[in-house]
Amino acid sequence: MTVTQAHRDEIELDLLKSVMRSFVFVPLLYPTVCALFAIYLPSTYSPAVLLAWWLVLVATQIEYMFYQRRFFKSAKDDADGWTKASAIRFTLMNIVWVMMVPLFWSPDSEIQNLALVIVQVIHNLIATILSSPRRLTLFACSLPTVCASVIGSLFGGTPVFLVLAATFLLTYLFVIRTGEMSRRSVENEYQLRLDNQTLITELRHREEQFRALVDNAFDGIIVTDADQTITYASPSVRQIGLDPAILPGKSIYAFLQSDEVDAIRTAMTERGGQTTHGAPLEFHTTRADGRVHWFESSVSDLRHDPNIKGYVLNIREITERRRTQMELVNQSRVLEALATGAPIDEVMMLVARGAEEANPTANVAIYLADENLNLTVCVTPSFPPHFKTAITQFWNNNKNKAFGDTVKNHTGLLVLPDLLEFADQGDVAEFAKTFNVRALWMQQLKASDPKGGTGSIAIYLKEPRRPSKWEQAYLAGIGQLASIAINRRRAEQNLREATRNAELANRAKTKFLANMSHELRTPLNAIIGFSDIMKGELFGPMGNERYAEYAQDINDSGAHLLSVIDDILDISKIEAGRYSLEESYMDIGDHLRWSIEMVRPRTVEKNITVSLSIDETIPQIYADTRAIRQIMLNLLSNASKFTPVDGAIIVTAHLNKDGALDLAVADNGIGIPPDKLQTVLEPFGQVDDTTARQHGGTGLGLSITKALVELHDGRFHLESILGEGTIAMIHLPASRLVAKRAGKKAAND
Repeated sequence: MTVTQAHRDEIELDLLKSVMRSFVFVPLLYPTVCALFAIYLPSTYSPAVLLAWWLVLVATQIEYMFYQRRFFKSAKDDADGWTKASAIRFTLMNIVWVMMVPLFWSPDSEIQNLALVIVQVIHNLIATILSSPRRLTLFACSLPTVCASVIGSLFGGTPVFLVLAATFLLTYLFVIRTGEMSRRSVENEYQLRLDNQTLITELRHREEQFRALVDNAFDGIIVTDADQTITYASPSVRQIGLDPAILPGKSIYAFLQSDEVDAIRTAMTERGGQTTHGAPLEFHTTRADGRVHWFESSVSDLRHDPNIKGYVLNIREITERRRTQMELVNQSRVLEALATGAPIDEVMMLVARGAEEANPTANVAIYLADENLNLTVCVTPSFPPHFKTAITQFWNNNKNKAFGDTVKNHTGLLVLPDLLEFADQGDVAEFAKTFNVRALWMQQLKASDPKGGTGSIAIYLKEPRRPSKWEQAYLAGIGQLASIAINRRRAEQNLREATRNAELANRAKTKFLANMSHELRTPLNAIIGFSDIMKGELFGPMGNERYAEYAQDINDSGAHLLSVIDDILDISKIEAGRYSLEESYMDIGDHLRWSIEMVRPRTVEKNITVSLSIDETIPQIYADTRAIRQIMLNLLSNASKFTPVDGAIIVTAHLNKDGALDLAVADNGIGIPPDKLQTVLEPFGQVDDTTARQHGGTGLGLSITKALVELHDGRFHLESILGEGTIAMIHLPASRLVAKRAGKKAAND
């Protein structure tokens, strides 16, 4: 059912109730009047008929009386149903009522007949007026009496009765018309009353909703007049620590810090007294317990609104958000300073300032001490300049006393809620009074190297108190941040010292090798030279054949030792960046053939087949002749060393699709395990000791080869399968290639 239908139903029921109330005494009135008629008026009917009529009348009135009770008790809706039921009863009661006209009509008494008609007319007028609020009840109550009155008048037949009938009809029509107007007026009155009740109910409901919203809002709402004096404060301001009962009548600046008032006044003035969306005012207050709380306020200028004539402020607490923002900003500053290499005291200054921003009522100091607990760094952003000297002297005087023992023995966070509690130690109380501090919280810094000393972040407050859970967590966080900064700077310092020591050691090694090369080469040249003379018997026979064999062994050993010394010197020069290339234009084919010839004695000895394949389009290359020959000799020597008897070595040289030169030396020797491919490229790298003992070598050949290739802007790498062989590949860039040489046919050896 719609709201309009519900209202209409309610109106119709109210109108019907007014009719029912008007006829509340009908059950008593009808039987009484009818009894008087039966007693005093003569009738042509027998007393039994009159008694039966009266009893029927009483029965209808009794039923109507019970119906009335049921109606007033149960009628809540269904106005049409109740109206129809009421109209039926009114009709029946009035039909029984008008039966008095024929029962007491007397042809011999015009006065009695006139009285009967007048009684019906009076009854009709009264019933019409009382039942007019409902059309159906109106006709139920009036039509029977109208009919009885008109019929009775017409039956009388005299001019008096005829005039009375005409007058009654006209009067009835007038009363019906007047009743209709009255009914509409009553309906409108009821409609207006119900509409007003609905509106009032809706307004009260909305007022309760608004009050509940304001009272339970996350924001505190404050209304001021044009002079910024508070006129209203919502109960929700309790959530931000304000009392709504004492705020009205005070200025909005009354509960602000003195250093915040000017800034907010300026912001209000610059913005025309109104903050725009996304540009709230921020401020902080200090509670009685000394803790700082941050707030954010949006201000609406409603001075032009006649209902407000002032400002509306929405205030919310943003302490947690503000703290998180400040913590992130401080961490970012510190990490950026670390990344840019800022000195440790500058980094610690950033940490200290960040801690003071998070708690504006605090003064922060950061202390670093060496392993003997002597202060080495003291950062104090907000203390006066003489504080450093004072705290250093204070620490030196107290580090071996009770206060110093308390500080030295703590781990993590040390909380001294009131320094004046150390009254038995005059220096502590005097220090607190001098610098106007009471509480001290110290967060220990964790050093990765205990020998590097220790440190603490100290928070000094003017009021005695303990830190909150957030403050404890924040101190732990900035303590960890400061520890990271200290450890990183110490690690960088250690790295610099290690690098410097390594450079000194490398220079010493280079100098040692240079000196040793001279000292070793001089006697080796003499040994090799004299062994050659002895082997060739230039000054005559040695007498015994075994001496010739010994001379050969001496010569071979000296040559091998000289080769090892040369390799060591080469790798030392390369590592020191002092190996200089003497580059020139060269034919790679000639140098490959030369290298193959140099290792031929060993390959012939093991019956190893060496083949060479060269692309005819390869131009000359610009490279160091000695380096290229050393590269190829190292690779061919390794290949012949690790290739078994009757094996094969393949040397290839060709241009790839990028125009670069690719050289490769492949063998079918013992191969290299996959996990050793990088090891053998490092200086002195060997597959294992067994291989070194079996095949000999220092492990410098491949590392020298790789370094020489890279000096030529090339790349060198190995591919090997254990037990199947190894391929050593050299890639020289196209920039090393020059104009094409005269074509030479590929050669095979």
